[in-house]
Amino acid sequence: TAVTGLPGSCGVNLPFKISLQTNCNTIS
Repeated sequence: TAVTGLPGSCGVNLPFKISLQTNCNTIS
C-alpha cells in the first residue's frame, strides 16, 4: 500500500501519475 494514489489503482497517484508497481494500492 502506498501513501498516495487511489485505492485499487496502480501507478495512478495524485498529483503525479506514476507507473510504478511500488505505488500500487490494491484492495484485494
